[in-house]
Amino acid sequence: MASRLFSLRAVILPAALVVVGAATYMTAGPKTAPMWDAKESADLAKALHYMHEVWNRGDMDAVRNVIAGDDVLVTFELGPDNKTPVPLRSREQILNFMKNVELETGKTDEAFEMEMPKMNCRANGQFGVCTEECTVHLKKGGKDSRIDKLFGTAIAVKYPDGWKWIQWHMSVGVPAANTNTAAAHTNHSTGSNLASQVRLMDEYKTPGIESELSGIYPHPTDDNLYYVLANRKPPYRYGQKPMLPVEYRGKLLTVNRAGQVLKAVSIVDDDFGGLTFVDGMAYIATTNSAEILKANPETGAILARFQLPSPAGGLDYDKDRNKLIAQLYVGHPHLAVVDPGNGQITESLWSDESAMGLIKVSGDWLCTWASGWDPGSFSELRLIDQTNGHVLSRMKLDKVHSSMAPARSSKGAAAFISLVTVDSANGQTVIRRYAYDNGRS
Repeated sequence: MASRLFSLRAVILPAALVVVGAATYMTAGPKTAPMWDAKESADLAKALHYMHEVWNRGDMDAVRNVIAGDDVLVTFELGPDNKTPVPLRSREQILNFMKNVELETGKTDEAFEMEMPKMNCRANGQFGVCTEECTVHLKKGGKDSRIDKLFGTAIAVKYPDGWKWIQWHMSVGVPAANTNTAAAHTNHSTGSNLASQVRLMDEYKTPGIESELSGIYPHPTDDNLYYVLANRKPPYRYGQKPMLPVEYRGKLLTVNRAGQVLKAVSIVDDDFGGLTFVDGMAYIATTNSAEILKANPETGAILARFQLPSPAGGLDYDKDRNKLIAQLYVGHPHLAVVDPGNGQITESLWSDESAMGLIKVSGDWLCTWASGWDPGSFSELRLIDQTNGHVLSRMKLDKVHSSMAPARSSKGAAAFISLVTVDSANGQTVIRRYAYDNGRS
């Protein structure tokens, strides 16, 4: 009975706080609402990431330790097909369900692996809620046999030893891709140890914050310079203060290592995505018009416009294909393989909706992925299969990495640069350069 009362108090008290807080929010407005705490929300997001990480490592004792369950609020999981809803009415039923998943997949040499989810969390000191969108891989013999997109909501309460999950609800799975056999790989690395191939080299300062800057690219002849696209109408988030002067917006900027703008070329009255160069000409992705612009980087003259089905974030040129690779992120996320001569899309490959940048460096396709932009968010670097767009390998990155571009070290070795948001609260950014050694650079 005592445990039952504790369970009810753990649910009813925070629920009451939600109702009172919601009423205050509705009547007093967001400026005076005391309900959500930014630090607690970030800590809760880290707790959800942690649960995914220990699950993927197979550390089920760690998973069980963060599951509180509840005898009143029903958890709704999905069956082995990732489609059939399964109600779990207590912590015991939740743990038995997890144990059965372990046993059944073990019999068939299968395992579920969750990609780090796109998530948003709200919390105060006692109660928290997260929404997440994630991709789940069913692997057989270490290879994908099915990939599903899942959407869920999870509720947590704060215990003395940290956040624990009392209830969650996973929606019916939507297949992202199904494969019966492993796809043939082109001559890129297997990515078995991606982290060993990447090394931070140096940093460049930037002239603006995260919402003001988009595509980046190294200068072709001067190691101390780089190009960056400046958004015309930056989508500032709450609490961010503008940094980039108005006269630079909507332009292609040439910037030095100290973050000083040396040249500004007007491009178009729009916001931007990725940036790449082919034969000295700039190829620029716009977000509102959803185009790829071919432009003279010295004058800003637009030489061609290629319409896309949706805006592109990452954009790079693949010399082996003689094609542009555009990372489309609105509607149906995918990689569009685009002819740079006429703008025709010749091929469409899978992509995660939370992917940020895309490049080809030393024969490999790499992309950045971000869990979000709020404090506590993080990124991954991913090695991409060039035949289908699927993730071959990943490594966790410090801070939120977005735009990317292929680069070289001062000695000519393969490298890449990435725009990095080092402070998600105020949007402060730097550009980091990484060496990339896959044995073929």
